[in-house]
Amino acid sequence: MIKRSGLLAALITGGLALAAAPTAFASFSGSGTISGSLISSGTNAGDYNYTIDLTNTGTQSINFLWFAWTPGQDYLYSTPVAASAPSGWSTNILPAGGGSGASIQFDSSTNSIAAGGSLDFSFITADTPSMVYSQSSHWFPGKPVGTSVLYNAGEFSSPSDTIVITPTPEPAALGLLAVGGVLGLTLASRARRRQLV
Repeated sequence: MIKRSGLLAALITGGLALAAAPTAFASFSGSGTISGSLISSGTNAGDYNYTIDLTNTGTQSINFLWFAWTPGQDYLYSTPVAASAPSGWSTNILPAGGGSGASIQFDSSTNSIAAGGSLDFSFITADTPSMVYSQSSHWFPGKPVGTSVLYNAGEFSSPSDTIVITPTPEPAALGLLAVGGVLGLTLASRARRRQLV
């Protein structure tokens, strides 16, 4: 037979566990894509303007993006000329040098990316798309240049998530994929018809 004091203790413990459950099930994650275009005129003509579209795929807010970086490694080939961020965010470009590449910090204390939300960040660099989109950094072979770290409450805070920001397919590449898919379906349909005859 369960004593009343034991039952009361079990109920209190269970209630505390349920109260803590939302925190236990909270997740911190994100995903991102990057696209770039050649700047044809003005001060930065000949450089490339890149836009990072960062989406919060977790349940906790994102307040810090450290692009092209993991602890001790910076992946951009050269130092960006400029970086910009949405209102409420600041930028900090860490230059290439000393046997390492460059990276960019985007930090906010007032405009976090809420669950399901997304924001765009941009930077200008002389690095070509093949360099920025590379799956193997010049400085750290085998590491994609887009490898980046997200933080919930600021640099080196917990929780964090390491992601790879991937290039957005070019419209021409998407067109080729669509044509290839239609061609494949047509050939498969013809082959089936021949088998039935």
